[in-house]
Amino acid sequence: MQRACSFLFFRRLPFPFQYQIGSFQPLLRYEGICAPKSHLHLPCCRYAADSDKGILQRFKRYIGLGKLSKSISRSVGYKLYESLEEHVNHDVFFKQLKMEDTFHSWFIVRSLHVWMLMVRLMNEGDNGRLVRNALVEAMWEDVEFKSKKIGETAASVRRKQVQILVDEFQASLFAYDEGLLSNDQVLAGAIWRNLMLQRDFDPRHLDILVDYVRENIAILDRTKYEDIFDNRRVNWAKIRL
Repeated sequence: MQRACSFLFFRRLPFPFQYQIGSFQPLLRYEGICAPKSHLHLPCCRYAADSDKGILQRFKRYIGLGKLSKSISRSVGYKLYESLEEHVNHDVFFKQLKMEDTFHSWFIVRSLHVWMLMVRLMNEGDNGRLVRNALVEAMWEDVEFKSKKIGETAASVRRKQVQILVDEFQASLFAYDEGLLSNDQVLAGAIWRNLMLQRDFDPRHLDILVDYVRENIAILDRTKYEDIFDNRRVNWAKIRL
């Protein structure tokens, strides 16, 4: 009962950030450093700058030799996560797909896109695994930072709430993976349980979200290695309403 009440508290908190692209300067915490995204320079990015741009390093990665260093893999992972702020418009989910405008809704939308990136990264062997780990680390850094901004609460309570999100995220990974490897009906069930939270819904919205996931998975599958690992750039399809 205590766990359920804690979870409800987290779900009901309205998310205070505006997600209109161009008007929102998201904040991301990394090792105690907070800065608007337009001025964000992660320590791992600075540390990796010289080695990452070397001709030899790029050539080795191009021909498949060597594993990414920890600093470079973290830089790639954090940059990929940061790109979600620019290219995923949460207002579409809140306003047009009728999701509640809460911290929890922000999290489940964000975790869906993190999962799609994880699917693509795991096709790249050890390098993909390292970047995947950094991507997930960046997400939890962001969750920790934003959870501190949405209301005054004891650190022990907040940790319990975040742990609930951790458990929920892990469960959603299995559900989305099963849906991806199965048919649209199974994927729709995963989206209904994890994104729409088993609420009443417009069936057209569920069809739209299934198409959205399939289309973005296909786009990511076609994205070249160098676009992800060198350019830190991926393209996202928009929701087709």
